[in-house]
Amino acid sequence: MGPVEIPVGAHGWIVVLATLATLVIIGGLLLKPARWLAKWARRTGHLMDDFIGEEAHGGKPATPGLMERLGSAEATAAETKRSVALILAEISPNGGDSSSMRDTMHRIEVKVVNLGEHVNALGSDVDQLKQDRLRFRGSD
Repeated sequence: MGPVEIPVGAHGWIVVLATLATLVIIGGLLLKPARWLAKWARRTGHLMDDFIGEEAHGGKPATPGLMERLGSAEATAAETKRSVALILAEISPNGGDSSSMRDTMHRIEVKVVNLGEHVNALGSDVDQLKQDRLRFRGSD
């Protein structure tokens, strides 16, 4: 195949301009889908980086991948579950003679109520002694 001959003359320039216009129109029509495709390719790349993880580069620290993050989240959830179980064991009554916080607080509450009753009884006794003293002084 030999070189392509470009027609010369008025008719030839019209063909050249029509060809250029067609290429510009086709290029313009393809530009928007090409931009859209580039945008989605970039987003897909970011998604894959998040899924797989990235090594440290350019002063940026390494980023763990999705599976590593899930493993860390599962370990944290398991530790939280153990902590909650310990707290529940401490604040739940479990027989009265044990060392749970709930049982200890109940024993202290009972003792405080008993002390309150003794203080009230002593207050009554003191009032009675004051009255007896006044009567005794009054009989002098």
